Amino acid sequence: MELARSKAAELEDFTAPEAAEGGAATATVAAGGKRKRVVADDATEGAARARRFLADFATLPLPQLSPTDAAEQVQELCKGLEADAAGNPWLKQLLTRA
Repeated sequence: MELARSKAAELEDFTAPEAAEGGAATATVAAGGKRKRVVADDATEGAARARRFLADFATLPLPQLSPTDAAEQVQELCKGLEADAAGNPWLKQLLTRA
C-alpha cells in the first residue's frame, strides 16, 4: 500500500527538477495525451500577446465597417497572433486547444 502511495505521489509531482532547485520555473501541460514542459516566460509573454489581441479586437469599429472589411481586419489580427504563436509554445498550445 505504501509503494502505491509513493508511486501516486511521484506521478502527481510534475514540477521540473530545476524548478524545485530554484532554476527556471516550468509548468507541465497535458496536450494530446503527452506532457510538455512550458517555460513560465513563454506563458507570461503568450498571455500578454493574447490580451493584446483581444484589446486590438475590442477596438475595431465593427459597426462602422462593412462585413468584408471587418472580416479582413479580423483575419489580419489572427494572422499576427498566429505568427507570434509560432515562436511561443504556450501561445501555440492555447490556439490549438481552441
